[in-house]
Amino acid sequence: VPFTAGGPTDVIARIVGEHMSKTLGQQIIIENVIGAGGTVGSTRGAQAAPDGYVLTMGQMGTHGAAPAMYPKLRYDPATDSFRMSSAGVRMTQASFVAEALAGSPVTFLGVPVGMGLTMGIDRDCDQLLDLDEVVQGTDPDDVDSDGDKLPDGWELSRSLDPLSFDLVTADTQAPSLLGPVRVNYATTNSIKFEFDADEQSRVHVFVNGGTPVQRVPLDHHSDTRHWVILNNLQPDTAYTVGLELRDPAGNLRMDTSTVLRTAPLAAGEPARVDAIDLTLLTGNPPRMQTAVRLKRGAAPAGAGYIVVGAVYRKVGTAPPVALVGGTSTVTDAGGVAQFLFDLPPNGGTGTTWFVVQDIRVPQGAAPWVKALDREFYDALTW
Repeated sequence: VPFTAGGPTDVIARIVGEHMSKTLGQQIIIENVIGAGGTVGSTRGAQAAPDGYVLTMGQMGTHGAAPAMYPKLRYDPATDSFRMSSAGVRMTQASFVAEALAGSPVTFLGVPVGMGLTMGIDRDCDQLLDLDEVVQGTDPDDVDSDGDKLPDGWELSRSLDPLSFDLVTADTQAPSLLGPVRVNYATTNSIKFEFDADEQSRVHVFVNGGTPVQRVPLDHHSDTRHWVILNNLQPDTAYTVGLELRDPAGNLRMDTSTVLRTAPLAAGEPARVDAIDLTLLTGNPPRMQTAVRLKRGAAPAGAGYIVVGAVYRKVGTAPPVALVGGTSTVTDAGGVAQFLFDLPPNGGTGTTWFVVQDIRVPQGAAPWVKALDREFYDALTW
């Protein structure tokens, strides 16, 4: 471990080491080799014999930032200097694919696009690299060193002084998208997409012309790379996405050119209980007529669904009593299951419930999804 004991990297290494020890039946020894931002220990690990007995615990600093900050670094993660401890061969794309095809477990770790840059060499996300901030005299931990609400990197790109408070700027050009939006994935109820802007921007995201549903990035930062996840969408539906881009100078552009579609349901629209209608028929004996209506989307679910229901009655403070249990009937072509129940004489004003207990799906029909039911019981006074 190239960092001191007790730090985050050391703690993770000890947790992993404990489980490895139990799994392998071998003692795992944690050795903390510190110095030079973790590069001393990482160098020792990279240069160790590939005998399967030495593992190096790296992180973003040792494998992302260090190669960019130290030109004479004695290891280079980008050129496969680290080796697989088990096989003693270099890790390449081909070796990963070969191991996966052979049935060996392969774990890939990744971060959203651009995150390595910001975490490794531009930690305040102001588009001015940390080493350049040292040269400029700006604060690498403060996106806006002079407090004028303009990011340091944005000011330098426009020949402004990031250490001098600017009340106004000459920039009147609104930001634009660099190419079309890129869809990462689309499910039946969510879409993730990425896009790039031609300058640092904050973006409000709209769906179908409504109110903003998201702002990216959060906090007071702006960026050129953005990603968004939209949730609670409907299957197989097109959505017009509005992107309101605002640069640090306040220039604004609304882009509504993006139309995205969710994936269709693999089995089509499922069936659900759309409504339960109860009607009291007076007479001797009194009866309760019940209609359970099944739908798929806006259309009737069709014939053949077996609806199983029960009837309960409660009078006063007495506990509910089951009048009928487990009775069933079949839906007609309109997706309606009709029941007719005899009720006992009214021994006092009470409440009678009909409850859907189960729905059995005919072969080849759309499945019933209970979670989509709009009703599963109804009641009337009797």
